Amino acid sequence: MTSGQKTRTDHKYGVKDKDWYWELVELEVEGHIFNVPKYHLIHGSERFAAAYGIRNKGKPSTPDPAPDGEPPVPVVDLIGHDAPIPLVHVQLEEFRIFLSFLYPIKISFTIEYTKDEWIVILKFASFWHFEDIKRMAMEELESIRLSPPEKICLAKRFYIAEWLLDGYEELIDNPQTMSMDVSEEIGHESAVRVFMCRENRQQYLREGREYLKQVFAKELEIIRQRSQLCPIYGDNLLHLQFKQDRAWVKKQECSEVKQEPGEN
Repeated sequence: MTSGQKTRTDHKYGVKDKDWYWELVELEVEGHIFNVPKYHLIHGSERFAAAYGIRNKGKPSTPDPAPDGEPPVPVVDLIGHDAPIPLVHVQLEEFRIFLSFLYPIKISFTIEYTKDEWIVILKFASFWHFEDIKRMAMEELESIRLSPPEKICLAKRFYIAEWLLDGYEELIDNPQTMSMDVSEEIGHESAVRVFMCRENRQQYLREGREYLKQVFAKELEIIRQRSQLCPIYGDNLLHLQFKQDRAWVKKQECSEVKQEPGEN
């Protein structure tokens, strides 16, 4: 190598350390600019990094070929190489929670989040294909002991087939009558299928989960299809989830208004 040639490890004051010299990337969420190391974004999810051009800001890269003939990961049309990378359909405070997991501000051997915060982390990890983080979030939420309706609803939101079957299994095995609130929470059609399993208890006990897979085949197929799309169309699914979250909040607000005592 001649004196005029440089390698990517060159720095004007020395050699860039192979482990502890991190490049930064700017991200934009709801008008707020974040400047964070690329490392965890790239190594946490190659598909996310490829879709947003994290490796080389402003120049989205092509990820490895998708398996089983899946369509390629769409790339973001950035405004310019110097502009922050926009993350659309993302709520600011939720994104801050996810970043606090990726880049802790305080040095600690324990990570303490509320249940709602773990759900936020699970959401982004699912839709952006951060598989290791997704597994950790699932383990933490399982340790909190989610109720059967919570498991079912989260399974439908984030496409987790195992939780769907776990939740239905617990509801079927529960000898108590299902309340109207639970029925409404999991969906009336799903509640009817739970009652069917209770009525056909002998077949359920004999066949176990194989029977559940037949009864809830439609829901499981939707989960299977959308879980495959998460690494490819995570942004579109985030947009769908964003609208569903807004609708749920509005529904809760309307419910609270109805419960308020009327004026005399």
